[in-house]
Amino acid sequence: MLRTLTTTSLLLAMALVAPSLQADHHKNTQAQVSELMARIESNALDMRQQAARLQTYNRTPQMHSWELHADELRRISAEIDRVGEIMADLKPMKDAMTFRQAAAYNEIVSLSAATADVTDKAIKIVNTEREKLQVAHPDYEKKVNAIYEHADKIAAQADSVEAWADFFEDLTDPSED
Repeated sequence: MLRTLTTTSLLLAMALVAPSLQADHHKNTQAQVSELMARIESNALDMRQQAARLQTYNRTPQMHSWELHADELRRISAEIDRVGEIMADLKPMKDAMTFRQAAAYNEIVSLSAATADVTDKAIKIVNTEREKLQVAHPDYEKKVNAIYEHADKIAAQADSVEAWADFFEDLTDPSED
């Protein structure tokens, strides 16, 4: 009888504690996702800034060497790699993400792949048509503009996760008022 009461008490205690532990784990995961999305946003903003420099170089091609283009494209590639590493860190958390976080994650995966592809194409232009960079190069300009637009969208997606997290935190923690 005592053993049955102990077992019943233990099961009851586990039933009461388990949801609390699960909620804490979910909250920690949400915080991790938000932190990683903030890092992605920072990388995307850096990418956007580098793409903006490339846009300037392309508007005044006679003033900028192909080496400057190559350096900026190398930096953009490094940022894309960092975003990829962060996305790999996020992947195991995907099942615990909110709907908004998962949607942003999926969109960032797609945009990152597109950014990597268009960056590779821009690098090929720099590697094969260096002399044409001394005049405005329309294909290169399209690639650079696409890098800028993709980086801007990645930053916006990552920021939206943070904004929603802040919004819901404010809703659930009225003590900060």
